[in-house]
Amino acid sequence: MAQAKHIGKIVMSVDDDSLQPVATPHFTTFKARPDATYLIVGGGKGLGLATAEWLAQKGARHLVLTCRS
Repeated sequence: MAQAKHIGKIVMSVDDDSLQPVATPHFTTFKARPDATYLIVGGGKGLGLATAEWLAQKGARHLVLTCRS
């Protein structure tokens, strides 16, 4: 994105508790496999960290979070 070849950028904030989901996911009964390992790229903060927390709540026992810093 630093090369100015992209038309737009996406900016998100997950700090606001008043946000409501736009749509309900189709897999509301998702259960993570406790014997699997889940790789989350960009898991240091923001959406990646929220995804890791969600997977842990769904039963994941092995998470690998990576980030650039």
